[in-house]
Amino acid sequence: MARSRRKYRNSRPKVKVGLPKLKPHIFKAAFTVPEKLRAVTSVQWDEGGSVLQNYRSFGVVSNPNLIGALSRSKRVVESDSLQQPPEPEPIQVDDNGEIKDPEFQVIDGGSDLEEDDLKSALGKRRRDGKTAPLQTLTCMQRVYVSRLISKYGNDYQ
Repeated sequence: MARSRRKYRNSRPKVKVGLPKLKPHIFKAAFTVPEKLRAVTSVQWDEGGSVLQNYRSFGVVSNPNLIGALSRSKRVVESDSLQQPPEPEPIQVDDNGEIKDPEFQVIDGGSDLEEDDLKSALGKRRRDGKTAPLQTLTCMQRVYVSRLISKYGNDYQ
């Protein structure tokens, strides 16, 4: 008599990939503060205080994943400047397509070696100053547009 396929499969040994064994008694810190950052700040980590109190003394957001009103509670009071990201400054573009950055000199709008199609795909200004050509309509789009034209004519407003 033959056995079922499930019993045969369960009786076979499972192959396990040899993974490196973990060292359970060695404690590894989850995050280390870089030496340069430690030298800049004169505030020391308070061993007796809670994590939130230490973060508040450093001026760090307690939970960056919940920035906004959800992370605020009566126990945790954080500065509003840390909760909101800084507003980006408007970008100034010259006539020749170069971007002026107040921090740095000039950001190139794209080299002359790039083709116009690549520049338009990347959102850069083309050599001739025009936008990318429109994509051709699909078959179904042509059917819909032809029906709209036959119904409304040139009255598109």
